[in-house]
Amino acid sequence: MPIGEANDVTLRFLAESTYGTVPAGSKFKDLRITGESLGADTTVENSNELNSRRNIRDVYRANVGASGDINFELTYGTFDDLFAYMLMVSAWTTGAALVTATTISFAAPDGNGDQVITDSGSGFGSLVAPGWVWVSGAGNTENNGVFKMSSSNAGAMAIHNPGGVSEPGGATVKIKEGDTIVNGKSLTSVSIEREHTDIANTFAILNGMVPGTMNMDVNEKNIVTGRFGFQGKNEAPATATSGDGSPTAAPTNRAYNAVDNVTSILEGGAETDITRLALSVNNGLRPRGKVGELGPFSMGKSRINVNGSFTRYFDTNALAIKAANFTETSVALIMNRDSKVYVVEVPSARITNLRRVGGNVDQDVLYEVSFQGHENSTELITIRMARFDNPF
Repeated sequence: MPIGEANDVTLRFLAESTYGTVPAGSKFKDLRITGESLGADTTVENSNELNSRRNIRDVYRANVGASGDINFELTYGTFDDLFAYMLMVSAWTTGAALVTATTISFAAPDGNGDQVITDSGSGFGSLVAPGWVWVSGAGNTENNGVFKMSSSNAGAMAIHNPGGVSEPGGATVKIKEGDTIVNGKSLTSVSIEREHTDIANTFAILNGMVPGTMNMDVNEKNIVTGRFGFQGKNEAPATATSGDGSPTAAPTNRAYNAVDNVTSILEGGAETDITRLALSVNNGLRPRGKVGELGPFSMGKSRINVNGSFTRYFDTNALAIKAANFTETSVALIMNRDSKVYVVEVPSARITNLRRVGGNVDQDVLYEVSFQGHENSTELITIRMARFDNPF
């Protein structure tokens, strides 16, 4: 008898149009995973009927559900749908078309590190701030890169680029606005199919699955990893696929690693020497049950809770002062592999805990920092993700 092996577990998913119902004959999408713990959760009740034989007269099924995690290494494009569903939006918002012009000039940044980019040809009209843009082709390399855009109109835009320099027009500059998702409130459930490819005709289908938590971990010298935590309606074994038999293959892009592919980690808009960044998102899901229904009939949601922690080298008291004064800050992670870029941004956060740790003899002093995200007062969001797929 064959024994199932983890290497032969295949997961695929598909958005549901009706909660808890697998779309019939539909095309699932394959996932790339490092592990999973999805399964059914059954609650039972013992009969309390008096029994002179000291037996439990019967056991009743009180409820069922499904839950578990999907662990992954971050690769471009593989998890974009799940990122959107995690932030409770149905899809990414497509960024404006590429702007290419020789009429673009750069001012020197002001004291806050904000730089104005001007186009005398007024070609910025389609850009939508706030968001992230990728600038390429400037004569000065300091003006090229991925930057937060705070405002824009047809003739000018403002970005945060403390290292920028003044530059007149003339060079062929290209500016691309990234596709974006921000936290919303549109809940999407998915059906997840598990296939054991080493055992013939062995499948399981989990329906009504909603991503309730997401964790991302960026650690020096390691691959960028993450985990989605799901809650759902049920799991059922099957002998055939619930899809059309030809799932969409997962993208083959290579994983981001923290050495070559993390281009910037920003705290308060400034580069910082971080050794580890951990980010957690929690939607506070609550399964809704009712009499006469096995498993939840829908899923409730709470406020989005975004928090995290980072470790960085201690150099000045500036971060400690910020923590002591409970001063608002921000955190942003920028990753680029093969000109495929992700940005993960918490635009407003407070430091909730900070320690300066001396460690042991012959070790560096480190800041160990925890932070809590909250609604940005102007953007009215807590978290944003942006993406760029080789725009030039």
